[in-house]
Amino acid sequence: MKGKGKKIYWIGFMASGKSTLGKRLARDLGWEWMDTDALIEKKYGLIDTIFRLEGETTFRENERQVLHNLPDGNLVVSTGGGLPCFFDNMLQMLQRGLVIHADTPFDVIVERLEKTGGKNDRPLAASASRDELKALYMKRGETYFRAHLTFQPNDDWSDFLEKVKRHLT
Repeated sequence: MKGKGKKIYWIGFMASGKSTLGKRLARDLGWEWMDTDALIEKKYGLIDTIFRLEGETTFRENERQVLHNLPDGNLVVSTGGGLPCFFDNMLQMLQRGLVIHADTPFDVIVERLEKTGGKNDRPLAASASRDELKALYMKRGETYFRAHLTFQPNDDWSDFLEKVKRHLT
């Protein structure tokens, strides 16, 4: 995997807050922030188009390529919800950086998806029932809980930031 420098990876289910938290952490550390979904869209095209025309397998391969080719420097990287669950992506992140799980309760995620209309922008959520989403949430959680640190919505940010800094030294 390319990308010299330190890396922090935010993982978690869709709408768990990875991008918001990633931007905030990058700002507080003075690091650059990147989002794997944005990198995929820049290089390969819109995610829903990739899913529709080329399938999920191609999308997951694109995710893996983006992960393995992150640029050099100290980066906070917000990943797509499924990225840690395919290939050896989770192992690569665990070995090459600090992995943080945005552990947002399922009911909060559903509320966010419904409020923002975000369910329509996410290929795996667009046609899924609440029960199907819950099953996916539970299945992916098995991978997410391998992270070095966990952040929950009610955690104190200052305390959390200190934990992160300790892990980086």
